[in-house]
Amino acid sequence: LFILHIYIFPCLSLLAFIYIPCFFLYVYNCALLDPMNHNTALYQEWLSKCRGVLIEMETKNITQRASSWTSIVNNETTRLNMCFDHTTIDTVFDYSVRDPSKYLTFLLEWNGIKTRSVASRPSTYEEFEAKAKNWLNGRRAPNYGNTLFPDMIKSADEFVKHTAHLLFGGYDDNPTSNDSISMQYCKTLMFALLYKLCTERIAVHQSWKKTMLLCENSVKNIHSNTAKLLQKYAIHDYSEKDLNSFPGSLQRAAQFFSEQHNRYLALVLDSYKKLRVSDSMNQKPIVSMSGDVATHRATNILPVPLPIPVAGAAMTNIDGDGT
Repeated sequence: LFILHIYIFPCLSLLAFIYIPCFFLYVYNCALLDPMNHNTALYQEWLSKCRGVLIEMETKNITQRASSWTSIVNNETTRLNMCFDHTTIDTVFDYSVRDPSKYLTFLLEWNGIKTRSVASRPSTYEEFEAKAKNWLNGRRAPNYGNTLFPDMIKSADEFVKHTAHLLFGGYDDNPTSNDSISMQYCKTLMFALLYKLCTERIAVHQSWKKTMLLCENSVKNIHSNTAKLLQKYAIHDYSEKDLNSFPGSLQRAAQFFSEQHNRYLALVLDSYKKLRVSDSMNQKPIVSMSGDVATHRATNILPVPLPIPVAGAAMTNIDGDGT
């Protein structure tokens, strides 16, 4: 005990006095040099650069989706209006996103990626950006499902109602009635647009494979604003007892909207035929949307009914961009 007290304990105390501060100094220096330390200048440089890349990428993404939606609405409107002897149309749909940043709050407020272990931490900026893009793929659907996609649908709905008023506003005493030709026209066109929204593929970037215009996960989550809005359009025509789980998937939504489009197409064409007979008897000309007397064509041009998706057919995204 005397030897331990005289020789060993002082030596241990001296070693502890030397090595413990060195150990903490080493740990501190490692933290400063760790690129994933949020307080380092290197991490902030990576974060700022990567955020700019992601925002630029998503700005192009939003712009392309808006452009595709504009084309779909105009094409489907023209396709349907060919049934009604209206050779001209003075309304054109244009969905332009002048300020994409309003849909990118989740990126503007992004503070970087989180890693669960040291081994999974990126050691280079390239690895950091790759992990950030993977994170973005998982966040795109829930964010756009609550912001961008509902805005796209609502803007088309306003356009459809305006077009219906121009076409048939002078013929309906109660245009909001389900039996009115205006309402039948609105449902026919709107169901066609929703079908297209659920089935159309787009190339967001030239180097990317085509992806779904509407993200699959935006409708899988029945609490998203997109899912709630699609359910709202289905509520008066959905005959099954599982409306609370609608749409659930793009395929299920596409099949329902296709069936309803074809059903209302038959109704609106029948109503228009009766309207033409009535106008002919009263010698009242059909007026085109531009205010001119329409030219009556000898041929009957009917839109091709929308195809009904085959049950079990895959409608999955092929490049994994958050759908």
